[in-house]
Amino acid sequence: MDKIREKYKCKCGSLAVWDYMPSYEGKKKEDRYYCDECVPRGCSCHYNSINPEHYAPYDPNFSIKPTKNDEPIKWIDEYTWTNLDEKNREYPCCEFCYEKDGFEIYTKEEIIEINRKIDEELNSKQ
Repeated sequence: MDKIREKYKCKCGSLAVWDYMPSYEGKKKEDRYYCDECVPRGCSCHYNSINPEHYAPYDPNFSIKPTKNDEPIKWIDEYTWTNLDEKNREYPCCEFCYEKDGFEIYTKEEIIEINRKIDEELNSKQ
């Protein structure tokens, strides 16, 4: 039977389902993890443009529908839009990883052992 693991929590105390992946040295682990309500939302990485000048070759008659299947959108400005989730919220930055069941906490020793097993498996295939 697998060990039942503790999971990361958001600062508000809820289960963290978003992990900011480009974490960096000196940043606390607690600052990486967010619940679905606390995660920062809205980022230009999800913005889409319908400005014909943004496409090559330039075509003044260019037209594009903002979405397929009538998905909810938000207009950022005259030419820029973004998709919204099922609760009509902007998505977090694409540098966030989502895990609906949360992120399990592993000790440093467990991570080293997992990496060792992966290395052994990769080396055995060479």
